[in-house]
Amino acid sequence: MAEYKVKLQAYAKAILHAAKYPHCAVNGVLLADKEKLKDGRCLEFVDCVPFFHHSLALAPMLEVALVQVDAYCQAQGLKIAAYYQANELLKDLEPDSIAVRIADRINDNSSDSCLLMIDNTKLTAGCEKCVLRLHTLQDGKWGYRGAQASSLKLDNSDTTLRVTADLLRSRAYNELVDFDTHLGDITKEWQNLELNTQIENCS
Repeated sequence: MAEYKVKLQAYAKAILHAAKYPHCAVNGVLLADKEKLKDGRCLEFVDCVPFFHHSLALAPMLEVALVQVDAYCQAQGLKIAAYYQANELLKDLEPDSIAVRIADRINDNSSDSCLLMIDNTKLTAGCEKCVLRLHTLQDGKWGYRGAQASSLKLDNSDTTLRVTADLLRSRAYNELVDFDTHLGDITKEWQNLELNTQIENCS
């Protein structure tokens, strides 16, 4: 089984996405650095692209998002290697058919990809613990690997959690742009370059 390391920028943006739309399900993808793969067994997620908060299941919008992000990855030496989702209901931690379908598609193009569910019950302003639940594909099915949770690590865990908490308290999520927002106003960039700089400056 591969190991997964989530760096600050990737983690913080996924959490800010969920925090910006607490009344909605949200989803997106994590990008891995091709140059930092360790013998194909360790994926280091360096960035996050928030997708949707209105309807996660609209195929045309998903196609547009995946094509644009894939082109961006090709130019940046990255690859789409994980899917994340936060469900609408507080205690709903399970991937639904949408999550499974998108994760399957990502896995077709990136072996050892994973599906990450955000545990809303742990999503607090203090951000004391990692809120990501690792699901991997085994025997053709995505499942939570609680016994293998150590395979998912936050890079510089204490710093990542502290900075994410600071960003939540300062309401930095107001600056986050997902694909829903971008498609409604194309002057708003889904790459979130200004937010990336803000996150870097906080670390």
